[in-house]
Amino acid sequence: MPEHAFLVDKTTGKKYRLDGYLPPTSSAAASIAGIAKPFAPLILYSAEQLPPKVDLRKDMTEVENQDPKAQKIGSCTAHGFAGAYEYLNKRAHNTEIRVSRFFIYFNSRVVEQKTEKVADKGCQLVSVITALTEDGTCLESFWPYVTERHNDKPTEEAYEQASHHKIADALQVNINLTEMKTCLAQGLPFVIGLYIYDSFGSAGASGVVPMPSQTDLAGEPHGHALLVCGYSEESQAFIVRNSWGQEWGEKGYCYIPYDYVTSRTYCHEAYAIRKVENDDFGRDNWSLDDSENYLKNAPEYNPDDHGIERFQIEEEEASANFRQFMEETQEDMPEQMREMQEDMPEQMQEMQEDMPEQMQEMQEGSVFSYHLTC
Repeated sequence: MPEHAFLVDKTTGKKYRLDGYLPPTSSAAASIAGIAKPFAPLILYSAEQLPPKVDLRKDMTEVENQDPKAQKIGSCTAHGFAGAYEYLNKRAHNTEIRVSRFFIYFNSRVVEQKTEKVADKGCQLVSVITALTEDGTCLESFWPYVTERHNDKPTEEAYEQASHHKIADALQVNINLTEMKTCLAQGLPFVIGLYIYDSFGSAGASGVVPMPSQTDLAGEPHGHALLVCGYSEESQAFIVRNSWGQEWGEKGYCYIPYDYVTSRTYCHEAYAIRKVENDDFGRDNWSLDDSENYLKNAPEYNPDDHGIERFQIEEEEASANFRQFMEETQEDMPEQMREMQEDMPEQMQEMQEDMPEQMQEMQEGSVFSYHLTC
């Protein structure tokens, strides 16, 4: 049975899937130049021109949950880019849509795993960008987020609809504080691939993510993708959208220190996407009022309350068994139909022979019923 890592909140019993984000391999890093453009040549503002605060949340759709039932699905990368796409659509058209996260996740894994018989093993950001460039994404209504079919191929109708919703391009943002802040100031959120540790669990109640401790660093890191959608100089932190539902953190968001996100030890890569080649969405989300310190109420991390554990997942194996059952059923169908046809004359003969006796019993029953009611 496959085994996955989960961040466990021991105070509530809730667990959250990790390792949905896979750090880039050497081959992926080499091929990214042909898939994403550098953001740096598009920078419009100097560090001195940047506002003290940018917050894109008002133009974001509601935070969704990777797996509201069992928290076993590693689709954080698809959630991050789906949130970015929905934001871009709202800014461009002033309408709110929902795109299919499972459509994105399936096609990203086809790119990653080079097969349509995908497994729920997460994926690299470059695979998601490739899928969005080649296949696009359909609306949620064409391929809904039904957790039992997270490994299933979408319908032809979904692919046809998605062909009209491809991204214009992707932008690689350097792991650099000024460049990241500038990207946000120009109205572009970006997805990051981050290593998280046991202490990340404390953000579930407060929304505040602490810097990894020495105890954290002694343990195993786990990959997670998130969407960065703002920053605060007062807090010295980024405003970040997670994919664990609105009950987690502050309505699904958290605040991660600058030093965490701009460290290459923890943050491997960052990408923004564009629906149209627009370098600047204006200053609507700039704020000169940056008086609130989001990190000031950070609780002290208690390792007894949160931790990363590994669990075996039966559902994924069951899904594979179901697929095998369906394939075997389809293979046996012609033989089953032939057997039914061969048996049909004999069954019809038996029914005809029994008919007079059954009719006699029905008539007698009707007379008996008549006497009871009269």
